Amino acid sequence: MEQAREREFECRRQLMGEVIEDIQATRSGFRAADNLTREELYDRAKARAEVTGTAAGERKVQEHRSCN
Repeated sequence: MEQAREREFECRRQLMGEVIEDIQATRSGFRAADNLTREELYDRAKARAEVTGTAAGERKVQEHRSCN
């Protein structure tokens, strides 16, 4: 059980590192202009559509889910 938790933690740590590297590579960082309005934040249908799309980030998450 403990070994499974450690493996999951390492997979998540690696994914977080890759996400941070991607953000730094684009040199865009986070800007106030990128903030969502309240309406956009709670538009669950739109969020679901974006998540189920074929975004580049989705493939990385899929790869890491195989670690579980």
